[in-house]
Amino acid sequence: MNQSVSGFKLFVNFGALCALIMFAMVLIIWKMGYFPMGESSILFSWLPFVFMFSGAKRYRDTMNGGVIYYWDAFKAMMVICGAAALLYVMLMYIFGTVIEPNFIQQYKDFTLQAFDTMKGSMKNMVGSSSYEKIEDAMIESMQKVTLTSLLFSEYLNKLFYGAILSLIMAFALRKKPTSDII
Repeated sequence: MNQSVSGFKLFVNFGALCALIMFAMVLIIWKMGYFPMGESSILFSWLPFVFMFSGAKRYRDTMNGGVIYYWDAFKAMMVICGAAALLYVMLMYIFGTVIEPNFIQQYKDFTLQAFDTMKGSMKNMVGSSSYEKIEDAMIESMQKVTLTSLLFSEYLNKLFYGAILSLIMAFALRKKPTSDII
């Protein structure tokens, strides 16, 4: 029982550290004059996967006698991913309400500007009349975005991609005890 509690604590710590580093990168990107939620977020989108793999590997190697089964590795990585996503979203909420209250308007402006940049190629792909309908729907849906809805979507995206990559990475980390291998 004590070992699983300390394993859980290890996973939450790895997730928290990951979220703090991602948030620090958001602040650095923002201070440099770039918008942290657009193309610049690619600079730190890989970070959770490093922490998920490292945390599950550390658990396997130091706390579980060098053994971890597939689903145990998957669960460990999902706890790390969930903790990282939750803390990151909470920090971003504080950022968007306290530090930069115009964050959601900046997001809308950034997204609409990106949409305008693609206007020509979109018209060629779907045609002028269809494009106007798409453009109106896009602008209308963009106006409905709130900080909470944006961050909830960010949280779900992190969990979804974390789950998919955890399924793959758990396979690489799994290690059965030598007595189980015949």
